[in-house]
Amino acid sequence: MRVGVVVKTLCLTSWGTGRERFEADIVTSKIKEDVPVIPSSSLKGVLRTSVIWAAKILKRHNLITSNPCLGVKPDSRRSPCGQCPICALFGYPGGPLPPLKVTPMFLVNSENDALKVFEKEDLLRGNYTPKAENLIQEITFIKIDDKTGTVARGALFTAEVVPPEVLFYGEILLKMGILKKRFREEELAEILRTFFAGLLYMRYADMGHRGAVKIVKVFARFSKDEKLIVERDPLISKLVKALGVEYDI
Repeated sequence: MRVGVVVKTLCLTSWGTGRERFEADIVTSKIKEDVPVIPSSSLKGVLRTSVIWAAKILKRHNLITSNPCLGVKPDSRRSPCGQCPICALFGYPGGPLPPLKVTPMFLVNSENDALKVFEKEDLLRGNYTPKAENLIQEITFIKIDDKTGTVARGALFTAEVVPPEVLFYGEILLKMGILKKRFREEELAEILRTFFAGLLYMRYADMGHRGAVKIVKVFARFSKDEKLIVERDPLISKLVKALGVEYDI
């Protein structure tokens, strides 16, 4: 299963690389000068958080049977269950390779441009290079002291940011063959319920430094077996419809 996601920035947003340069203290991720990119780790992290919250809601309403596992915390002795939708999708320490992979998110000019990239499988083939646009802005910020609520002394910094209303496109690849070897059909349905509910929960999501994005379009390509699971399960069908997923493309 391959899912394409188009997001729009809602405010000044930055995906820091952790590297400073002379012009700015916080440098946003980019593939080349003036071409910002959302790292795959950012997309995967936000998606995982959204899927966890969605799983909790589904469990509360008895729409899935397994208890969602939060994985291993540094201060906890609890081990991941290895069976819930979270572990199934994202993997866990010591477990098999997870079936879910994500690409970075690249600049696109429109939803139609994103659809063309999806149809041609350009991201999977490594054939897509966004056009250079002078989008990145440098903004000066002040740091607020958490204890006093006032400006921290000497804490003036400059950050590279991407403005609002910018579209990015990335893809999520879910290798159902891996899941089919480990889970029964009814368990696969629960995993897909959780996955699509997580995408829906991510319609508005915090991403990057003080940033927020909105999902504006979702494309999907299902195999014949995957399409049957989606269309036979009433909840998955409702979630796909609520997301506005285009999958007969």
